[in-house]
Amino acid sequence: MNELSTVSVKDMAPEQLGGEIRLLTAQARRALVSYGIQIGYRLKIAHEKVGPHGWAEWLKRETEFSAAAASRFESLYEGYGDEQGSIFGVKNKFPTLENLTISNALRLLAIPEEEREDFAREVDAEHLSARDLEALVKERTAELE
Repeated sequence: MNELSTVSVKDMAPEQLGGEIRLLTAQARRALVSYGIQIGYRLKIAHEKVGPHGWAEWLKRETEFSAAAASRFESLYEGYGDEQGSIFGVKNKFPTLENLTISNALRLLAIPEEEREDFAREVDAEHLSARDLEALVKERTAELE
């Protein structure tokens, strides 16, 4: 919880509870994207080691992911992960995008890497629904073609 809070959660005013909920939601989003990048990093390494022929069977045996889900996590790593992995994992090379949902982070991969952060900030991607962001991404990619 919020370490600054000295009031019991049960004693908080509704406005305080709203603030706590927003804080926890933001922290959870950051953690989800970060963990998604970590999962994608490990899946990519495993995919390279296992190879394409044993991949589906390995996923079934070792994870709970379908090949499509694993591919999305690998894309998340490839799009956002710093290539310099370590024993601790890999860092997000776009820390300003950490408040995105995994779904919206994946949608933004359609935007060229050098424009991604600016575009996300410009459209306030952090606060958009997946449907609204998808429409804006389609508009932007059409402009780029």
